[in-house]
Amino acid sequence: MIIQLQNSEEEVMWRIFDTYWESLFLTSFNIVKNRSSAEDIVQETLITIWDKRLELAIQHSLKAYLFSVVRYASYKEWRRIFIEKGETIDQLEIAVSESLIDNLIYKDLRAQINKVVESLPIRCKEVYILSREKQLSHKEISQLMNISTKTVENQLTKALRILRKSLANVPLATVLFQFLK
Repeated sequence: MIIQLQNSEEEVMWRIFDTYWESLFLTSFNIVKNRSSAEDIVQETLITIWDKRLELAIQHSLKAYLFSVVRYASYKEWRRIFIEKGETIDQLEIAVSESLIDNLIYKDLRAQINKVVESLPIRCKEVYILSREKQLSHKEISQLMNISTKTVENQLTKALRILRKSLANVPLATVLFQFLK
């Protein structure tokens, strides 16, 4: 998807918008607690991605990059709103501590997911990585791996089942799986 974006394929931008807008909005809204600000942050992020598509140096996943940009912009906006309201430094420190704890929980879950992904059978792991990290469609994966789209679907279903089972006892795993669907 990144290469198609850098090749100025407009339809890819619409696919990115359709795929990520709601999740990006919820991420931003959970930080800034303001619908209008969250919408603006997501729109500005997507516009900036399109405007700077030729300069993008995304190393891993477009999804991770988008969420990082939105989180950063949201925290920046949240801090501006917080200071504008005249909140004290103590209140700011408490709020920042809570968001850092959330970030640590996320990182821990991410590490657990990576560990499970590494233990998947080879084909299953390849399909999962191409789908979830490289953002390829089932059709693109089937062509790349020279397998049927049904096999891609089966391998992805298997990977997600293993991940769900492995994370069943982990708090917040169901929230995280909203992003893994």
